[in-house]
Amino acid sequence: MQAFEYCVPTRIVFGKDSVEKLPEQLKKSGASRVLVVYGG
Repeated sequence: MQAFEYCVPTRIVFGKDSVEKLPEQLKKSGASRVLVVYGG
């Protein structure tokens, strides 16, 4: 097997009304794709 590096930076934001912070977080990170998990 060849040597390799794998990096998965992850930000987890949770708590009441956290979804309202999503636009700000996207702008800060420059993300083009997100995974939103919602339940409750």
